[in-house]
Amino acid sequence: MFGFGLSLVLIGLALVFFSPEMAKKNTLIFQLAGLVIFLIGIWLIKKSNDKEKNHLNKEKLLKKEKIKKEGIKILVNLESCNLLSKKDIIKRPSTDIKYAQALNTVLDSNNSVIHEEINKCFITYKINEQGLHKTLVSEPIAMDKDVVKIKLYMKKKTFIYYDKNTGDFFFDLKFLYT
Repeated sequence: MFGFGLSLVLIGLALVFFSPEMAKKNTLIFQLAGLVIFLIGIWLIKKSNDKEKNHLNKEKLLKKEKIKKEGIKILVNLESCNLLSKKDIIKRPSTDIKYAQALNTVLDSNNSVIHEEINKCFITYKINEQGLHKTLVSEPIAMDKDVVKIKLYMKKKTFIYYDKNTGDFFFDLKFLYT
């Protein structure tokens, strides 16, 4: 769907910008048609990106549900966990729309990149029970370290779900986002 949307965007742009040469009499009709095709293309590109994200999220949720059902449930005292933090500076486009990014690149716009600092935290826990001797690290938590510390202190305990067959695991950290 992404390729089709991109094709429509290019066709729409061609109709809008080259319509005076294509048809001398009905220029406005060609430009309006090009604009409509362009907008449909943008909509299709956005929709394909949303579908891809939703599909990845569904796969992740299904995997977690499987681990929850088939794996072992380990009670974790959050005071015995370590909290690591990492700050990343990423460069991202000033717009989230791909066609605008492409136009900025073509036009060599200096204002097209924003430097953004992202705080990530990781919870580590050493398991020495049920025949397991490992250090598990949570998925990145996009919060400030102090905020996470406070929430961990307030919660006191949570669970880690661990699948012995595959080695997959996850920390039950829903409470951080409520």
